[in-house]
Amino acid sequence: MSRVNQSTEEALRKMAGSLADPITVDGVTDVNGLIPLPILASGTVARITRWAETSFDDHLEVFWFQGGAETSIFEDDYPTGIVPSEIEVPITPARMAIDGTAFLYYIVTAFGMQDPSPRKQLIIDHTQAPEEMLEEADFLNLTLWGYYNCFTVPPLTSGVDIAIAPQPLALEGDQFSLHFQGYRSLNGSPGEGDVDVVPEAVETFTKRLTDDEIKKGFIQHLPFAPCIKALINNDSLTAIYTIARGGRIFGRSRAALAKIDRIIAGHEKPCYSP
Repeated sequence: MSRVNQSTEEALRKMAGSLADPITVDGVTDVNGLIPLPILASGTVARITRWAETSFDDHLEVFWFQGGAETSIFEDDYPTGIVPSEIEVPITPARMAIDGTAFLYYIVTAFGMQDPSPRKQLIIDHTQAPEEMLEEADFLNLTLWGYYNCFTVPPLTSGVDIAIAPQPLALEGDQFSLHFQGYRSLNGSPGEGDVDVVPEAVETFTKRLTDDEIKKGFIQHLPFAPCIKALINNDSLTAIYTIARGGRIFGRSRAALAKIDRIIAGHEKPCYSP
């Protein structure tokens, strides 16, 4: 049974400004929280990062708020003070069966005090059309073997440029989002249990497309930090972009891949290290 009795929008609003980290949901990258159609069918996982200060009687409860009703979907105690670095909460297709807007959040009770997280908005829409597959982005100035290395021109410390092709399906004002993620693998694979994902090598750029960008394409610049700086050798970087209209993603690109090699034989440190 829930340890809190807050089941109204007004009560949820009072939780703004919480110190608890925001909750994340796998596969939901849209800034408005639109859940892609494949995830509505397959389910997903919400992730909660361990809170900074733990006690010896911590309690976690996760809530789903939709249609004026609040439901507790996960609850656990941590009586020894040992809290996992990340807690996974399954979100089943049945949980996302009703179209509309839902809010996901959690409450941590530690040192006898409750600390609520910010609300994560989720938009559920089973009527959305399947996403179109868009042409992948193009990492510029790669070697013939697909690498960025210590001899890349311009130098990696200047960042890299990514070319986005013309988008015939887009309209002026559509939302464009370009997401980068780094890996400790050469093929952009996260590995089993996401062991090869580099958490600090992540960046997302979002903008509204102009008519000129739609017709001619454009260049997006990626600075050296944080993505490239965190990748050293036998690593890789992927780029995936989406285009949305009215909060709905209707196009998603294939993943573009760049391999990273910042090692020079005989040198102790990777190039571009402090």
